[in-house]
Amino acid sequence: MENQDFEIFVNNSLGRIWRFQKDYYKKSGRYHKNLMDIWEVRNKTRGDSLDPYLAAGNKYGYNYHMVIDTVSHTTWTAAAWPVSYGITGYKSYFINETGKIRAGDNKGLKGGENLPIIELKADY
Repeated sequence: MENQDFEIFVNNSLGRIWRFQKDYYKKSGRYHKNLMDIWEVRNKTRGDSLDPYLAAGNKYGYNYHMVIDTVSHTTWTAAAWPVSYGITGYKSYFINETGKIRAGDNKGLKGGENLPIIELKADY
């Protein structure tokens, strides 16, 4: 796969995480606590879930990490960054409960709200 293919997958994956978090919050009043929780709950209840490798934190050359605010439980963040900078990708990605995906070349490091908002390339 080309870097661009990896990055399209990452973009779509973060969008799905946002959608799953939004749906779960509407139903339960809280967010999933981590990626594996999304995978476990959605597999049991709907069958439409994250890929198990992504839920474990690594898929198509990118690392994934998600956390919720453990005090308020009203905010969460998820990030994706290349496993091998320059080989599997250049961009780092970030999303939170707003649904806005941020991305930029962060030299292989995990990104955050400092990254610019990007226009989505695919529907999630």
